[in-house]
Amino acid sequence: MAEKTTVAGASPAVGYPVPAPSTAAASRANLTGVWVAPDNGHQAALVFANGKVRILMSPATYQRALRYFRAFVAEKDLNRVTAAIGQVSGRPALVVEPNTSAFIHSNPATINFWRNGVLISIYSNTHRDGYPARHCQQHAVTCFRHCDHPRTPI
Repeated sequence: MAEKTTVAGASPAVGYPVPAPSTAAASRANLTGVWVAPDNGHQAALVFANGKVRILMSPATYQRALRYFRAFVAEKDLNRVTAAIGQVSGRPALVVEPNTSAFIHSNPATINFWRNGVLISIYSNTHRDGYPARHCQQHAVTCFRHCDHPRTPI
């Protein structure tokens, strides 16, 4: 079960650094919730602007991000979204375009990438109306260049 906490309390609860970005789209000024689920995969979530931007984190369960992302893109008949391989600060990233789900037709733009053994997924509901996920990818790069967690440099 998820527990509400603070950014400072999230890292000890899940056992890995939980970086908090500092950009216009996602910063402590518009942080509206921090949640952890230490008994459910050591997950952490940061919610900004009442859900317009959500960052979910969990320990990476795959050894090679690029291999996993390529498999996801190749299985388009199974995952039923438009996805591509991109980069966040030189790291491979899975970029899912908004509004491309064959099931719900209104999925958010999503960026997934590994950082220091943690899978980070950024969901942006602010870009569902025609903005490409690549725009969110730029936000991801900016967000994680400006994290206020000194132990996890980019």
